[in-house]
Amino acid sequence: MDPFHPVDEPAVRAARKSQFGRFHDDTHPQLVALLHALHGDRAHANRATHRAFVQTWRHWPTVAALPDPAGWTRQKARQVRPPHRRPRIGAESQENGWIAPTARPMFAALRRLPDEERTVVALHHVGGLAVEQVADEEHLPLDVVMARLAAAYQVMAERLGWIPPGQRTYRTPDPSQPIHIWAAVELTELAHALSYRTDRHALDRVFRGATRQRLTVTSAAAAVLTIGLAGTLTLTQHPTMRYDLPLPPAGAPVEQGPSQ
Repeated sequence: MDPFHPVDEPAVRAARKSQFGRFHDDTHPQLVALLHALHGDRAHANRATHRAFVQTWRHWPTVAALPDPAGWTRQKARQVRPPHRRPRIGAESQENGWIAPTARPMFAALRRLPDEERTVVALHHVGGLAVEQVADEEHLPLDVVMARLAAAYQVMAERLGWIPPGQRTYRTPDPSQPIHIWAAVELTELAHALSYRTDRHALDRVFRGATRQRLTVTSAAAAVLTIGLAGTLTLTQHPTMRYDLPLPPAGAPVEQGPSQ
């Protein structure tokens, strides 16, 4: 079943579009926040999320029937590689512009973690996956995921626990409070800070992008077919010429061309 199929009843197409719209609105902010937490690049997060939802809409009847459509879309978004570019002057302040001031220290601490630890922390706390789901998605044993989370909590608590006088802009870890509880509270606040700006036009861009992508593929297929037919007609109209010349009798001298 194709979401673009022209023979579908208008009511069926409208219902399918509405279903996808609800799915998009429910999952888009969190997916952007997750990619922002993973790579520290809001522009890449928006771009990768857009591409993933375009693919999801193009295959929506199939994806909607999966046990976890959001997981399928998340995997597509994570497959989009971030750009390899040198840090620009003012890039850090630009990224901070997307985040509430109280969540910026935690965002900076998360960005400084090793990739393996940052990934499990972002998937669990920003992406909303249970530790068992993180283990399945990253193909890791559960105890490895738990160990990476614990190590990340310890490092972030140490980095954020010392605050110079006059800069108490965020809560400090309470020595009497377990680190994992403190980390869960702070990272939940960060997840909200990363996802609170929802793009109201993102869904319309997904529909337009999917339509353009489909038209591009259709045009390319039509061009290939046209070229193939043109080549076939050319071969049919101009068959290979044959030269049936009589062979000289056996032993007859072979004529030579004029000498130079």
